[in-house]
Amino acid sequence: MMTKADHLILAFLTLFNSLTYSQVTSTNGSFMIAAICKDGIIIGSDSRLTLKYKNGAIGYIDSIQKIFPGKNYVIGLMGTANVNNYNVSYLTKRFTDSLPQMNEDVSFTWFHWTKYIEKMIPKAKIDLNGMIFFLANYRNSKPNIYYNYRNGTRVLVKRSGFVEPDSTIFGSKYSSKITCKKATKLIKEAIYKYAKDKNKELTIGGPIYFIKISKNNSVKWLKDIPPREFEKLEDFNKEPNRIIRYYNK
Repeated sequence: MMTKADHLILAFLTLFNSLTYSQVTSTNGSFMIAAICKDGIIIGSDSRLTLKYKNGAIGYIDSIQKIFPGKNYVIGLMGTANVNNYNVSYLTKRFTDSLPQMNEDVSFTWFHWTKYIEKMIPKAKIDLNGMIFFLANYRNSKPNIYYNYRNGTRVLVKRSGFVEPDSTIFGSKYSSKITCKKATKLIKEAIYKYAKDKNKELTIGGPIYFIKISKNNSVKWLKDIPPREFEKLEDFNKEPNRIIRYYNK
């Protein structure tokens, strides 16, 4: 026999199951940190995508890929999850798969990426001012992290240092002498603490994924690998276990 609470839960789930991605008004979230360590470059990212619906509902999907290994570099994206309903993660993975080894200046790959999106989606409108883009690699045996902030500011970190979209405890604990293994623990701690302290756990969270770039420019995932990405946002309905939703009146 169903209790009153059971009926409320059933009604709650029915409400969200009736929502479609055509009703999504905005998507946001993301936090990632890239750091130059003594044995390579480490990039860590949260994996939560938050969806805001027209009727006031708020939902999120975890295990979304936001960092992408290329042949000899890593791309990270924050600020938007879809372009004309296409999943940006899906498109960026296709981009990194198609791009050969990068021999140009890291900042030039930003130009390549935007042109690729425009080619794939001719009528795409990408708000570049609302995005954060970064790219990391070794060039001439020297580590580089290129960072493009939302306000258009561009930063190129060389030899030592780190980048993050907002200040966290990572800055007080970072040293260029730490290993990538040690940095992964600090980055994970910093992202979760930042989300909690700033009351942003609805938009920043999920598993933290890491990619390491070694000094020989080899690129590999550390520990977990994100699940496959779908071409369009509505395709996530094919894996409902990845969707957790809350209702906001």
